[in-house]
Amino acid sequence: MDSNKRFYLVVGVVLVVAAPLATWWLVGDLSEDQIPAHNRDYILRAPEFPSAVVAAVGVLSLALVVSSSVVLWHAIRYGQFDRRWRQVLLLVMAVGVLVSFGFRVLTAGVGGANIGGGLVALVGSPIAIVLLVVARARATVIVRDVAA
Repeated sequence: MDSNKRFYLVVGVVLVVAAPLATWWLVGDLSEDQIPAHNRDYILRAPEFPSAVVAAVGVLSLALVVSSSVVLWHAIRYGQFDRRWRQVLLLVMAVGVLVSFGFRVLTAGVGGANIGGGLVALVGSPIAIVLLVVARARATVIVRDVAA
């Protein structure tokens, strides 16, 4: 693998990892504010992190999403990166964003039943699986075409 391909592979991995982190930060805590914290019901409890760490990771990951998207867009535009991989990256990135958003819904503190959490688990999980299967199938086709 030449250095250009390695570079764009790393940029793609950064994009796929940073997008869910940016989503987590942008969505924020979805707990109901009008209910006191000791009276909230949870499906899952979110991990506790200092707000400064959350903000730093959020801003950094958002910057990485933007910069890696720009790098890949230019690489595709000028023929340095196979545009077919864009589909795979977008599908895997969509799964990460869906899971990150879904986890925010699942960890929201609510009064009573967390209907959104159940909906995310029942609907979001199959959607994520289908997206991953399609991404895997598309990646297999691209690798076979390149190898041929």
